[in-house]
Amino acid sequence: MKWNIVVDSSCDLMNLKTLAPDTGYERVPLKIITGDYEFVDDGSGDPKELLQMLHASHSSSSSACPAPQEWADAFEKADYTLAFSLTGGLSGSFNSALTAKHMVEEDHPEKKIFILDTLSAGPEISLLVYKANELIHQGLEFEEICSQITEYHEHTHLMFILSNLDTLVKNGRVSKVVAAMVGMMKIRLVGVASEQGTLEVVDKCRGFKKAVTQVLASLANAGFRGGRLLIAHSSNEKEATVLANAIHVSFPEAHISMMETSGLCSYYAEEGGILIGFEA
Repeated sequence: MKWNIVVDSSCDLMNLKTLAPDTGYERVPLKIITGDYEFVDDGSGDPKELLQMLHASHSSSSSACPAPQEWADAFEKADYTLAFSLTGGLSGSFNSALTAKHMVEEDHPEKKIFILDTLSAGPEISLLVYKANELIHQGLEFEEICSQITEYHEHTHLMFILSNLDTLVKNGRVSKVVAAMVGMMKIRLVGVASEQGTLEVVDKCRGFKKAVTQVLASLANAGFRGGRLLIAHSSNEKEATVLANAIHVSFPEAHISMMETSGLCSYYAEEGGILIGFEA
């Protein structure tokens, strides 16, 4: 195999339907751990069951990044590798991938490996995967693809809408009082992935309609004019569809796709959460 596009499982894409010739696509799983239970995010488990188990548990939980050898096994399969990791602001996955790159290059100096800390998660990483596949399909050289991917990344962004903070409470990141207020008042937290790769709340909206209004305003402020936009939802197709329709009305030229979150993004977004990746 000449090319391999490799992601960790913070990317919700399980496969690519139209891969470029002589190109592979591979997800390296993260793990979610609570008590004695370990959920391996390789696509074999059900994210809905994961959330049910987390809500039923009184224990704190955490995610674990892939080991360097797991990344290395994927890197060894191709002459040229384009890899995209979960933001280093939330995980050690990027550093693990870098270690794997050095391991593989030591034994196979002829292989070329590009790794990008996406500073993001979910649908923004999916956008980068789609772009990488398109560039490979164009027959560009490795260095040119790396350059164009890096430039493209400067114009992709992530937003989110959260309505459930149970996991954040158990991990000590949000107080029980704040979480209770969010639940009782039906508040939706609207936020973004920052330039430093952390998740930041930009507004607290009373109800989903106001959250949609905030998202539309934030899209316009970020420079979205109707390019590609991906919506990933955690067991919330109804509201994700409402959001997609509202975006299409405000931005008729938008190319919108929807998908369900896989395990890792379901863990962070929780039930009802919505993630939005877009080009600006």
